[in-house]
Amino acid sequence: MSRQNFRKNNKFQTSKRKLEPNEFDLEKARHEVFNLGIKGFSDKDKRAAKRELAIRLGATPKKPRGKNIQQHLQEVRERKQREREEREQQQQQNHTSGTTLKRKKQKPQPKKKGLNEVRGMDYQLGRFRDGVQYLSRQDIEKITKNKRLR
Repeated sequence: MSRQNFRKNNKFQTSKRKLEPNEFDLEKARHEVFNLGIKGFSDKDKRAAKRELAIRLGATPKKPRGKNIQQHLQEVRERKQREREEREQQQQQNHTSGTTLKRKKQKPQPKKKGLNEVRGMDYQLGRFRDGVQYLSRQDIEKITKNKRLR
């Protein structure tokens, strides 16, 4: 099924059927009641009510106005302080006795060192100069010892 046919078949259809003279349209009456209610408000309240009605009908609401950063940070600090005080009150209410159990702190376990392909050698042996690896006699002895141990 092509995209256009899919859209045509699944399109939300608001059928505007013609009403008979003795039929009553509930949606239209509901809208008229809202408008009648808005008429009784003062100018400031009218604007707010019309804005709310538009939002209810699908308009995007107005974005909130930006705050000064110092005021915002102050509000955040106050909110955190209130939450901290509430937590302390909760803890005091929950703990009937004054003693609390202390948990032992776990020591962080050292990370395991990853093994290199050449076992036992996690570092570079010798000197690397001009694309050539130069090994001393001690380095060669270390390699041969490791091979013998395996």
